[in-house]
Amino acid sequence: MEDTINYIDIEEKEKVIRTLASSFSSGLAEALADDKQKTFTSCTRAEKTSLQALLKPATQATSAMEVRFEEGLAGNVLLLLRTNDLFRLGGYLSGGEAKIEESMPPELMEVCLEFFTRALEASNRIFRERHQIPLSTGRPELINPDGKPNSLQPMAPAYEGAYCLTFQLTAEPQLDSTIRMLLQGQVVISLMELLPGPGPTRQAAQPQTIADGEDEDMAELTVGSSDVSPVRPAKSVVRKPGSNLNMDLLLDVELPIVVCFGESEMQLKDVLRLGVGSVIDLDRSVNDPVSVIVNQKPIAKGEVVMVDGNYGVRIIEVESTAERIRSLG
Repeated sequence: MEDTINYIDIEEKEKVIRTLASSFSSGLAEALADDKQKTFTSCTRAEKTSLQALLKPATQATSAMEVRFEEGLAGNVLLLLRTNDLFRLGGYLSGGEAKIEESMPPELMEVCLEFFTRALEASNRIFRERHQIPLSTGRPELINPDGKPNSLQPMAPAYEGAYCLTFQLTAEPQLDSTIRMLLQGQVVISLMELLPGPGPTRQAAQPQTIADGEDEDMAELTVGSSDVSPVRPAKSVVRKPGSNLNMDLLLDVELPIVVCFGESEMQLKDVLRLGVGSVIDLDRSVNDPVSVIVNQKPIAKGEVVMVDGNYGVRIIEVESTAERIRSLG
């Protein structure tokens, strides 16, 4: 099957976006492979957007899984798909038809998480083989078990200026799902630094409705089977009044940040003896990273640096966006 990607506002990043799209599409196809069914995957669209823009029209339950790059690239990825599609995917993978309920049973969710784990592992392996660049990701983490789009609003700032890849995942006759992969901007930037120069660029497509056969400025890549009908674009939906929570006030809340070099315990009599020139022995080596603590919760580790005569911390390890949100709750 020939995948035709409609690029919107991507500009010179088309080449690196295409490498990730091709690898993940192949990884999905490998994880979905089934000799008894006709299956195919395709990347149909790539655009620069934000999580906030994707959530605005969301009226149906939307499930999100966050994935962290552990090697090769910097940043996180958010996988988004309608919760009903996640039910259907779980049913298909379990060999039956899942009943769509208010909440997904834990065993069905585990099946879906295992599927995306396999797809990402296959995608990383394919990427390594094609580009000779080490790449690995952690296990996908479900962000909003309730499927409510509003539950994802606190993550919106972390996915401003992101890049969204839209994939179609189909297994005839009962499975036809749309998966969105939202890449943080730093993922694409770090990929551009690793891959060879993108070469000549084409004029970016303008955001508009494109009829079949009208767009002459599309990239092509080959994945899967050849007997598949074109993928139809998703219908736009209107958000119900009052469903958008105003997160601006929450996101502007100031939180105290503390850098911890180490800890020690002393008897009260020793504390009373402290004076000028006294030395307190901490529980960390000078080579150990310091802890970055926000609202009394450790969220990152870093190394001490000097910035314009002031102390600073260069982050070398940070919790996922989901963990940070939970820790600040």
